[in-house]
Amino acid sequence: MPSAPLVLSFVSTASSGEENYAGLVSAVRLALVDMVRDGMISGEVGAKFEVPTYNRTLEDVQGVLDEVVELWGVETMFEKRIEHPASAMVRDVEGLDEDETARNTARNSRRYAAVVVDWFMAVVSGYFVKALRLMHGEDLAQEERLVQDWADRTNAHFLGKGKCEPVACWFIYVKLRRV
Repeated sequence: MPSAPLVLSFVSTASSGEENYAGLVSAVRLALVDMVRDGMISGEVGAKFEVPTYNRTLEDVQGVLDEVVELWGVETMFEKRIEHPASAMVRDVEGLDEDETARNTARNSRRYAAVVVDWFMAVVSGYFVKALRLMHGEDLAQEERLVQDWADRTNAHFLGKGKCEPVACWFIYVKLRRV
C-alpha cells in the first residue's frame, strides 16, 4: 500500500537575501525608537522586546533531510515568496485615469497599511507586552494604550509617503515520501 506524502512548510531566509516583511519590520522598529525617544517606554523595554523566530535556509532543511535519508525521500523542495493577500489592494487601479489612480492608490494604501499593521501587531504585540511586564509589572490599561500607540506609529512609518510596499515572506516547501 502506498504511503501518503508528508508536506512541510517553513518560514525561511531567502536565498536571494531579501528580508521578510522588510518595510513593515522597519516601521515597527522606527515606531519603537520613537516611543523610547518620546519617553513613552524605557530603552530597557525596547531592549527586552524580542520576537523568537528562526528562519531556516535551504541548507538547514537539506542538512536535516540528509540525516533521515533512510526514512524519507524528497519528492520536491523549493522556496517561494508569498505576499500578504491584502497586497492586491495597492495594485487595484487598472483602467483608471491618472487622477483616479492617484486617489485610489492613496486610499488603498491607507487601507492596506491598516490591515497589515493590524495583522503584524496580532503576531508580535504579545512579545512587546511581555517586555513591558518584565520591566514595569502588569498594567492592562497602560499596555493597551502603548500597543495602540505603537500600532499607530508603525502605520504612519509604513505609509511613509502615502504608498506602501508589498508585505512578503519567504517559505520553504518540502514534499517527502516514506522510503
